[in-house]
Amino acid sequence: NLIYEKEGAFWIKISNFGAPKDEVLIRKDKTPTYFLSDIAYHKDKIDRGFKKIIDIWGADHQGHVKRMEAIMKILGFEGEFEILISQIVTLKGGEKLSKRKGKIILLEELVDEIGLDATRFFYLTRSLDKPLEFDFELAKEKSQRNPLFYTQYAFARICSLERKWGKKIKATKRILDLISHPLEFELIKQLIQLPDLVEEVAKNYQIQLLPNYAQKLAQSFHHFYEQCQIISSDSNLTNARMALALATKIVLKKVFDLMGVFAPEKM
Repeated sequence: NLIYEKEGAFWIKISNFGAPKDEVLIRKDKTPTYFLSDIAYHKDKIDRGFKKIIDIWGADHQGHVKRMEAIMKILGFEGEFEILISQIVTLKGGEKLSKRKGKIILLEELVDEIGLDATRFFYLTRSLDKPLEFDFELAKEKSQRNPLFYTQYAFARICSLERKWGKKIKATKRILDLISHPLEFELIKQLIQLPDLVEEVAKNYQIQLLPNYAQKLAQSFHHFYEQCQIISSDSNLTNARMALALATKIVLKKVFDLMGVFAPEKM
């Protein structure tokens, strides 16, 4: 029997399933523990037919991993179960967010303060296993110091070029023949990294690779834009460079979509 009574409380015997000790489900005052609600929550996930279940926990819950893994064995879950541990979030200056001390900002308040795009982007810039220092002032800045602004501005620049040019790309082998500037090749090198990057993110949950890649791609495009005349009197060269610019637009849009961030056509 997995459930037993001891000292007026009801316990679940999980020490035989890899957990360091048994746990209380119902206290002696007859109130349920958080662990009981966690069990019900995971059973509901299993009942809904999920084959892969991923929990994301704070660093202060590291010690609870074994007991939840034991519960999944007891529930007979045969799919993939992973627990990802997220490190703490601090404010600029190193002040830790804490519920107990009342030093906490709700996600809703954060979105109201800096916007949904900035909230998502800045949270994604750090891997789960590294602390995040959230810089509110930088997140609100409309300057190239702000990595989100800098990245979105690259997309908006391409859209502006597209409107200014007002033509369609002519598919021709001459496009590759006309590309010769080192910055053009650097941009191409960045563009072709996306498929491998997405595969790595999907396998290892290194989601910070997406915003980091977006920043590097934006930087390569800005350098290309500033040092290579994209629209010129040479129609063939213009066609080739616009093809490169529009390829960058496509890749940036895909990365923005993966991050859930808006791709602005004007800024």
